[in-house]
Amino acid sequence: MKTKITILFLLAIIGLSVKSQVPQFLGVTYWGGNVGQGTLFRVNANGGNFQVLCNFGNPFCFWYPNSTPIKATNGNIFGLTLGNGMCNGRIYNYNILTDSMIVQNFPIESTSSLIQGSDGNLYYSGAAIVDVDNNIYKYNISTNSLVNLHHWDTSVISLGNGPRGALLEASNGKFYGGTSERGLFDYGVIYCYDNTTNTYSVVHNFDSINGKINCGALIQASNGLLYGNTLEGGTYNSGVIYSFDITSNTYNVLYHFQNSSPSEDMIQANNGKLYGTASGGSLGYGVIYSFDITSNTYSVIYNFDSISGGSPVGHLLQASDGKLYGKTSMGGDSAYYGVIYSYDINTNSYSVIHNFDWSNGNWPNTGSGLIELSPNSACAASFTLTPDTALHHYIAYNTATGTGPLHYYWSWGDNTSDTIPYPSHTYADTGFYTICLTIMDSTGCSSSYCDSSYHVLRTTNTMAYVNVIQGFTGIKNIPSQPFTVSVYPNPANNTINIHQSFTSPNELVIITDILGHEVYKAPLMAIDNTIELTKWSSGVYFYEVKMRPDGSGESIRGKFIKQ
Repeated sequence: MKTKITILFLLAIIGLSVKSQVPQFLGVTYWGGNVGQGTLFRVNANGGNFQVLCNFGNPFCFWYPNSTPIKATNGNIFGLTLGNGMCNGRIYNYNILTDSMIVQNFPIESTSSLIQGSDGNLYYSGAAIVDVDNNIYKYNISTNSLVNLHHWDTSVISLGNGPRGALLEASNGKFYGGTSERGLFDYGVIYCYDNTTNTYSVVHNFDSINGKINCGALIQASNGLLYGNTLEGGTYNSGVIYSFDITSNTYNVLYHFQNSSPSEDMIQANNGKLYGTASGGSLGYGVIYSFDITSNTYSVIYNFDSISGGSPVGHLLQASDGKLYGKTSMGGDSAYYGVIYSYDINTNSYSVIHNFDWSNGNWPNTGSGLIELSPNSACAASFTLTPDTALHHYIAYNTATGTGPLHYYWSWGDNTSDTIPYPSHTYADTGFYTICLTIMDSTGCSSSYCDSSYHVLRTTNTMAYVNVIQGFTGIKNIPSQPFTVSVYPNPANNTINIHQSFTSPNELVIITDILGHEVYKAPLMAIDNTIELTKWSSGVYFYEVKMRPDGSGESIRGKFIKQ
């Protein structure tokens, strides 16, 4: 019996690697999920730890999320749903820490996304269920109050109507946006709303020659100019890329689209260029393009296809790893449901990181992009689960980081939870269980980690216990020079490298196999160290780097795989 349990345990942890702080994203789908009316999901940049956090649907007319969610300064996720013909949408408020959803009773009909203003309030444009016209709204997340700031009257043609895309709070403190209709030429306008004086003004009227029907949100680039694009108009009636100077209210056409039209608003990457997606392309399934604002040069850098993702939707996101991330509405393993993809602007490489299906959501909607939850510099939920000497007894080293105090939410995988840093848990039923940890720190940063490749085993005859104890990291108090260890590559073949942030004067590394047998022990005399693995057996190994050569003091632990 003991041999069988050991084999099961080994199978459960094959594929583990040392946890690194890869970017973590959150997004929504318009269809699919348990109810078929969309999902709120979370996924890592490498495609791991995909989780459906919420299935949209009844009750509360809580259907069809159609905009990019945002993470507010209180740490919660806010977004908008569209509703359907029987009922309008709602504002939703999702608490990552407690995994709870609150639906605000404000019937709305908006195709834009929320933004959080510098005053802490949320802003968006759209229609209310009692009003066929459109409005600019302010939502106070502390008092749960909604205020109508500006009303578009369809009878007043010159002021525009049909807002498209999220609002932009520019460097002058005013809000800017675009509309798809009305204005002097009935092709929409660029408008400005001054929140301090409650003043609305039209600053540009679109026309058929210089671009019409605004597409997505405006952005403010590093040079201070606003940039946007239109769906139609221009030389080829396929839209344009334009700039707008908020100091002089000057509008300039920079590029005329030909045989394609922009899909969404653009972003400015850390290399200074603008990036966006458009229809068309050499394969007919859309493109990713770049636009150099210094030379006004447009370049197609990737052509989508029907297999690895086609018809891009939602704006791009540049994550903390420097890559671009986005979604498509078709292609992938299920052909019709779409994918999440990454694009490396340094290596020009495209990768599919997740394939949508009906159960986890599908048909990501236009206007709905990804947001990053936990960049490298932010807080991080993390733990290392290892077997104790007793069978079916596990120790979880709590290695979560953040600006204290931290708030914890442990999910044990059996519909039970704990909210203390170092809980203990006993599994009452047989089966395999996945443990998840969500934290929130004092700055409002939140992060989640679920080790889906590591399952606690409980048999019919033996209880399973997990004890959480303090790990090597704990709460960050912003030390002047934190001690860190990186072990790579992982998985490894012939050698493993250990990189230290510093030596003091030298540390001790101890490596054990899955059964706890010591296979390596030596001092680390340098910042970078290499260990030969050619004679080692394949499998999972645990390392411990002690900060003193005598083996005492604080230590850092982790795992790696020898292939």
